[in-house]
Amino acid sequence: MNLYFKFFILIVFTSFLYGNVVVKSSDNFVLNENYVFEIEADGTDVEFPKIDKIDNYIVSNLGTSRTMTSINGNVVNKIKKTYAIKPTKEFTLPSFEIKVDGKTFKTKEKVVKEVIPSKTKSKNFDFKISLNKSSLYTGEDAILNMKFKYKKDLQISDLGFNMPVFNDIWSKKIDDKNKSYEENGFIVQELNFLISPQKAGHLRIDPIKIEAKVIDENAFTYSLFSQAAKLEKIYSNSLNLDVKPLPKGVNLVGDFSIKTSVSKNEINAGDSLSYKVEIDGIGNLDDMEDIKLNIKDATIFEDKAKIQTKIVKDKYTGSYKKSFSIIANKDFEIPQIQLKYFDKKTKKVVVKNSQSYKIKVKNVKKQKSFIGLEKAQPEKQVEVVKEKIVYKTSLNKMILSFILGVFLTIIVFAIYFYVKSKKNSKQKDDLPLIKLVKKSKNENEMMKILLPYIGYNKNLDEMIFKLEKDKSIDLKSIKNEIIKILKTLNL
Repeated sequence: MNLYFKFFILIVFTSFLYGNVVVKSSDNFVLNENYVFEIEADGTDVEFPKIDKIDNYIVSNLGTSRTMTSINGNVVNKIKKTYAIKPTKEFTLPSFEIKVDGKTFKTKEKVVKEVIPSKTKSKNFDFKISLNKSSLYTGEDAILNMKFKYKKDLQISDLGFNMPVFNDIWSKKIDDKNKSYEENGFIVQELNFLISPQKAGHLRIDPIKIEAKVIDENAFTYSLFSQAAKLEKIYSNSLNLDVKPLPKGVNLVGDFSIKTSVSKNEINAGDSLSYKVEIDGIGNLDDMEDIKLNIKDATIFEDKAKIQTKIVKDKYTGSYKKSFSIIANKDFEIPQIQLKYFDKKTKKVVVKNSQSYKIKVKNVKKQKSFIGLEKAQPEKQVEVVKEKIVYKTSLNKMILSFILGVFLTIIVFAIYFYVKSKKNSKQKDDLPLIKLVKKSKNENEMMKILLPYIGYNKNLDEMIFKLEKDKSIDLKSIKNEIIKILKTLNL
């Protein structure tokens, strides 16, 4: 009886080994982190399902491990597959079918919920984040300090830190504020970020994670090349921000100044002048709306605005610069530019206006030809006096001479008209304006040559505007088109 009982136990135990399927997974996941789960099966012939997606999340196969053990002379395989997904909300880990030695096993479904990790409490580590300001307005900048500490005698083989993702908060790493030092038996490392909330209301900075690989001196595993290490996740505290809205119609907060300038106050009709705008100050210049000009009956070209920023004494400073080129045929006015921002010190909206400019445009009579351009003068006809010599000849010779004379006359006229057409074509090519266009090396040189002639011809105007707007245009091609137009003009 005792023998039968032992045999029964052996059969049950062997079946358990051959047919055991386990899913190792957590009930929770952390936002912006991989959720890892494992499927483990014991048997000689194991067939795993193909898992590509779970609740529309792409599944990554992290690898397969296999171990073999011998029980009572039977070799048993233990096969483990590891998977990972990156969920953004609560999801369901479905039931999987695994075939082991011809038998099908089904795992149970599991609902996985999001969890926000709490600050790690450890005698070996400490991770804290803090802000240099207690209250913020939309668009206002602040310094976020990250302070990570670990024991000096702790053997760490690697530290992993992923750049944090801030929801509705603009951020920029401050490189010159990073530092490392010792303090009370700990190694301290500090990182600093410049942040700026992009909307009002209650915002949250979730705990930030650092992963540390710590050498485990008590581990029994041994590697030929390195000691065993265990991975520890260290989380910081979280921060809650109560962001106040800016007054309506204002998106800048700080302290700024504006200045403008013009290259001249009086121009000739068709000439251009340069208008420049510069804004400097402390605050969120990145959020400033681009400045545009609207002047009636004027052609306006503009450069792309240049915004330069830097951090000076924990303050975000910068400048905005933009240039315009204005062409007009009658008097016009460059209007004021209004700069509005919120001054946190006075808690008031400050409005600053730039200077306006009245530009005088002088009308210049349209010249029939350009300076230095002269029409080709017809060649002077030189009268040649030939001595007539009369020879007496027969009638046949006279007829032959007449025919030869007519033939030679036709040839002479053909040569004359051919040379004349070539000469006229060459004269067109030798016009000073065409010569200047041919010699121009880039778009800027060609623009300087052609700008005074805006308004002479519609086709020429289109080529000039096309040249100004499209910087990637083929210079040789547009140069040939412009030369063809100039040859048709009676300038």
